[in-house]
Amino acid sequence: ELERMVPEARGASAKPVQPKRPFVKPPCHIALDAGSISAFVARVGSQPIAVDVLFDAEDPQRSPMVGFALATVHEALYVPVGHVYLGRPPLLPVTHAAGAIVSSLGMHPGLRAFHDAKNVLHAFARSDASDLLRSGDVDTMLASYLLTADAHDHTLDGVSKRMLETELPQLASGDKKRTRWSERMNPIRRPPTTR
Repeated sequence: ELERMVPEARGASAKPVQPKRPFVKPPCHIALDAGSISAFVARVGSQPIAVDVLFDAEDPQRSPMVGFALATVHEALYVPVGHVYLGRPPLLPVTHAAGAIVSSLGMHPGLRAFHDAKNVLHAFARSDASDLLRSGDVDTMLASYLLTADAHDHTLDGVSKRMLETELPQLASGDKKRTRWSERMNPIRRPPTTR
């Protein structure tokens, strides 16, 4: 898709794009151990993998992490690390989950994509996991700014609509506070906590 996006990007933001392709949500698996993470990365082979981090609030610099998401076109993996509710299964500690993801992705031969890689990298650094980014990785938010600088919406939703002609599903009415796209795909609906 990136090869198609680059030559067509000139002038793309000047005219509104109407979505033409329906969004198809891939099946999502939950990983509660490091073995599930490495098995997922091995199973997808050389397919491109998107990586994202879910935060408990809008400010990723100060908010606690809720989970990590890995996805290909055909399937997704969610690694919950900060969900709090009665009956919750044991979760991987944040540092173990981040370390397992970095280790598994280090062996991945295909393209790795991030949206707003800076916040993803900060999250992994807070988890004592480094060496996530490598040459050839793609930050779709940065690519959007470079290719369509005059566009007003560089969120994942905006990039998807403008570049891929696909509109992502809207939030349910009760989820208006969940602003990151990755949080909307969260298969575990966490009940509100009292502090």
